[in-house]
Amino acid sequence: MDDPWAVFRLPTRNYALRKVTDRLGLVEQIASLTRDVEADLQLLRVARWWDGERYEDLDEAAERGATDPELRAARAAYRAEQAASLSGAFAPSEAFVAISLTPARRARGEVAAELLEDPRSGLDRWRSKLSKVSLASGRDLAEVERDHELADELFDRVRGAVSGARPADLAEVEWLVRRASTRGLGEPVVDGLHHPRAVLAQRGGRSRLTPCSADLLAWAGHITRYRDAVHVVGELGNSWQTTLVAETLPVDDLAPSVALEVMWRPCDRLPFPVDVTLSTQYISPARAQAQVRAEMAKADEAADEEHLAARGVSDATHDRTQVARDAESYLGTGEPLFAGVLQITVAAESREELRRRVREAKTAWSAHGMRLRVPIAQQLQGWFASLPGQRPWVRGFTRRMSAEQIGAFAPTATRRPAPGTAGSGATPATPRRPSCDGTPPTARSSTGPRGS
Repeated sequence: MDDPWAVFRLPTRNYALRKVTDRLGLVEQIASLTRDVEADLQLLRVARWWDGERYEDLDEAAERGATDPELRAARAAYRAEQAASLSGAFAPSEAFVAISLTPARRARGEVAAELLEDPRSGLDRWRSKLSKVSLASGRDLAEVERDHELADELFDRVRGAVSGARPADLAEVEWLVRRASTRGLGEPVVDGLHHPRAVLAQRGGRSRLTPCSADLLAWAGHITRYRDAVHVVGELGNSWQTTLVAETLPVDDLAPSVALEVMWRPCDRLPFPVDVTLSTQYISPARAQAQVRAEMAKADEAADEEHLAARGVSDATHDRTQVARDAESYLGTGEPLFAGVLQITVAAESREELRRRVREAKTAWSAHGMRLRVPIAQQLQGWFASLPGQRPWVRGFTRRMSAEQIGAFAPTATRRPAPGTAGSGATPATPRRPSCDGTPPTARSSTGPRGS
């Protein structure tokens, strides 16, 4: 509960019409980001809806200086037609990355070498861990200030890897949390004015900051979990949601490749919005090499057993030994690995509509050589993992990935240009609630999260 994360918004770039070299540059940006931060990270592709009403108001405000009545009338008619077309349609997804500020787990050899070099720093770290295990709630104010400093340093690295990235503001974090209860129904009304409070208290001569839980619980809905879905009662009504996890990853290919771009192409083809979440845990190069060596030893042992059985080494076992050796050569360059879970969250207004959408989602990702599966009895864990700043919750589907592979998923790609003026820092529009049968949405005025 005391694990700090920094959340950043990544700009989405038009991908379909770019040259191969430009696509490769976008892939390398994400690969460089995952490689350089050396921490657990989470990539979010979050769907949203157009707000035709807001679009119409903004366009009307932009042309108030026009004096020609005929021009104003023609413009108003055109604006109304465009607003009617946008209402109820979902827009290009937003991309976010959450990076843990807690140091990643390291290999035993690295920890031992550091303790031998500087024993005092190791003792200080253990004392800090023991203080967090104590029953005292909240966090030291000094720790919170250090977290802010770490986040500022991390932002410099994120901005150096991905041009146009910026820290997510409080309204966007609130939007990410609250919309998890309104998937399939529309967007929550977020005005950016709600600031969760905390109590500052003196305990043992140290200042501790304790968040008010009720302020954060107001962002969530009431959740009932089922075997293959969750039912969330939120501010917009009843939302049925199913989490699908990737049982297999795309086939081997060289980026940029359509077969590898699984974080945007299937979403773009579906007639309904879905959320894609990649939650990973960082594996340092030393730990990764130790794991691969253990895997190589097991593969060699299996090959020796088959050879001694006088039936020869099978193709699968031989391939396993070669893959382990290739991985050892790759990791010998100092590249890290990530243990991650790729999940897709599908939502609808009814249980029947949800089942139909789940079948369509499985078909869309199967075109990329991926098999999606519903993790039975782990739907609540999947719902938690879709919130910002989370490691993998679903067990049994973790896959090891390289930084290049994560970049090849193209999490910041989009087919359509994002709304708003480029570089203006425009944030997601907040639409009205769409109906499931495609009829015009009911009138509901709302304001979306605004950038800082």
